[in-house]
Amino acid sequence: PLVNLNEDRMKNVMRTKVEGTWNLHQNSLELDLDHFILYSSAVSVLGSPGQGNYSAASTYLDCMAHYRHSLRLPAISVNWGPWADVGLAVEASEKLTDQDLSTDHLVKMIEIEQGFEVLDLLLNQSVTQITVLPFDLRNLLELYPPAASMPFFNGIKGGDIHVAKLYARPNLKQSYAAPSNEIEHKMVELWQQTLHIDRVGIHDSFFELGGDSVLAAQILGKVRKTYGINIDPKDAFQFFTIERIAKMIEEEILKQIESMSEEEVQKHLSNEEK
Repeated sequence: PLVNLNEDRMKNVMRTKVEGTWNLHQNSLELDLDHFILYSSAVSVLGSPGQGNYSAASTYLDCMAHYRHSLRLPAISVNWGPWADVGLAVEASEKLTDQDLSTDHLVKMIEIEQGFEVLDLLLNQSVTQITVLPFDLRNLLELYPPAASMPFFNGIKGGDIHVAKLYARPNLKQSYAAPSNEIEHKMVELWQQTLHIDRVGIHDSFFELGGDSVLAAQILGKVRKTYGINIDPKDAFQFFTIERIAKMIEEEILKQIESMSEEEVQKHLSNEEK
């Protein structure tokens, strides 16, 4: 959430895109350019919990394309979905492929050649901004249900109600281990909603199940909303399993209780009972 972003975190993510783009714009004003291509992200169109700074930085690229067009200068901002061969989504796919496991449940990605073919097509179009995703509409709404409530998707999806498909748990090296307490059960529920896996074990790696850093940030955002606890992503990503995240939540809850007065504890317990 934006309320948990400080100035440094915003600047660290936005500096390269904002300052770099502005410098390119300023230093190319006297050049007779054929194209000014901005590689933005689909995140600025769809949003992503826990990625407000990245969404804002990508939105800046979109705004720059529209600004340049207002000056009658060439520009196109492409809101790309995930590309193949880079990122944690690729690492997860490679791990499962090496183990001869199914990758059907993973996020679909844009192949490199496919991406360049799309870019070549776009350069011959008079568009200012366009989103490129490797899904058809039904796949996208299954992967990202919140999109269904957006006005754009509301207008084109018709009256169909899309229910997210759940995929079978891959045959991972470790055996399935069921949740054993309330927090683990809640985390299993969050992972199922995010990854669309029908059965998630508490020792299963989030990234081996097909998750990436953006989806993991969404999980931590839901943890923050549910328990009022902030978990450091860098620490969590090192070993992202339900068992470990649940223990981190328990430890933070205990720390909060220990810092409370007896009156505050009683008030908190009474609120929980309500």
